[in-house]
Amino acid sequence: MEKKLKVYRQGDVLLKEIRAIPENAKPVNDLVLALGEATGHSHRLSGKTVQVFQGSDGKKFVRAGTETVLVHDEHKHIPLMEGLYEVKLQREYSPQEIRRVQD
Repeated sequence: MEKKLKVYRQGDVLLKEIRAIPENAKPVNDLVLALGEATGHSHRLSGKTVQVFQGSDGKKFVRAGTETVLVHDEHKHIPLMEGLYEVKLQREYSPQEIRRVQD
């Protein structure tokens, strides 16, 4: 039986569990996953054993260790299970363009 992959959502940020982080992804020092353009609040990670990676295509990935939490000032904090995740940002359609949802 195949393991079900975990998905976490906080506002316009979605973390989808993946089996591996792409080899071309490089570690980054910033734990912010998305900045709120309207409020200035950020979706960010907290924890001693969490790492964020960025792929050559700009996609972000997370290696969540024990006690990793997804934090935002206006949303409930979400504890993450240990694992690997791809970060996806919600987009919205307008007649002029498809754009990222502004938090």
